[in-house]
Amino acid sequence: MKYLIIHGSFGTPTGNWYPFLKEKLEILNQDVLVPQFPIEDWDYVTKQGKTYVNKKQTLDSWLHTFETKVAPWAKDEPVVVVAHSLGAVFLLHVLTNFELNVDTAIFVSPFFSVDDTIGPWQVQLVNKTFYKRDFNFEELRAKLPVSYVLYSENDPYVDPVNAREFAWELNSSVILVRGAEHMNSEVNMKEFPLVLELAKSRIDLTLYQK
Repeated sequence: MKYLIIHGSFGTPTGNWYPFLKEKLEILNQDVLVPQFPIEDWDYVTKQGKTYVNKKQTLDSWLHTFETKVAPWAKDEPVVVVAHSLGAVFLLHVLTNFELNVDTAIFVSPFFSVDDTIGPWQVQLVNKTFYKRDFNFEELRAKLPVSYVLYSENDPYVDPVNAREFAWELNSSVILVRGAEHMNSEVNMKEFPLVLELAKSRIDLTLYQK
């Protein structure tokens, strides 16, 4: 099985629990890709202020990165996608613009858009080109035969209502992870066994047969 891990705003492949998940899946001989999508520099954006215009982290630049770095790797093979935060709505843009054979999607702290009163303005600024609510959900549900939404009731960036709405539109199974906030390194989540177990559930049964 192939596994694609998509980071969120200002993210990197070495952040949060992504290295943990990649390592554990590779031990099981799975093919894992954690691409670096273009991101802005937090300090630079902060210095420039709220009138700053994104130069790197835009929907177009992320779609271009997907087309050049991910699509050739994925080809027509089934892929399990683990998408965190902004990565979740980005995956929906991907499925709208490209052919990707998704076996399962695991959405962690997802949203279509976030009210601009929630979270730091820097995050809102770099996220805005990704925000979208009027997807063709009938088409997306057909492309996502199995999906999960993990959310927390005390997420400082994503209102639980937004995450549950995301799950409802995609017919995703919903899992509440209590007290986990945005499920990132800010709450010292360097490991995420729950996501690992969901990911492992898609591996062929022969892995467990003696």
